[in-house]
Amino acid sequence: MVADLPVTTPEQTWLDLAQLLHRDALVAAGDYLVGGSEPLTDRLALAHAAAAATGRRGVARAREAIELVRVGAESPGETRLRLLLAEAALPSPLLNHELRTAEGAFVARVDFAFAAKRVALEYEGDIHRVDQVTWRKDLRRRERVEDLGWRMVRVTADDIAAPAELIRRLRRLLA
Repeated sequence: MVADLPVTTPEQTWLDLAQLLHRDALVAAGDYLVGGSEPLTDRLALAHAAAAATGRRGVARAREAIELVRVGAESPGETRLRLLLAEAALPSPLLNHELRTAEGAFVARVDFAFAAKRVALEYEGDIHRVDQVTWRKDLRRRERVEDLGWRMVRVTADDIAAPAELIRRLRRLLA
């Protein structure tokens, strides 16, 4: 019960969504449930719920999706980008990786980091374009990241919708 209203568990809600959502959206929902500073559940609990849910509609999709759920993605766009990278057989990046100076001072936390190649990816939703404060902050942040010798790649929904150019670029940067 929440505020005198009956609710289901996060695991049950996720299984209910498995009947309605395509795989990537279900993974994004799972990422949300297991992520953030106060996760609503964990990956193991979702996996147990999917394993126990025999004969339900969507259970096969839930079992497929749970293999892709990760702690660290902080938006559906980040999840879609992470899945796109995996489908392109690119190396797995670090999620929400902190970059620091040689002295240890914090510089930025990037959405995705290929640390060995010093390549960072940032998924940028519309807020990064339409909000001037966010836009200015992003410009300064990118300069600081590149001052550390990192390459910052900004990714939008258009890149995910038509990813061929992005994948080619990333393959080149990671080679």
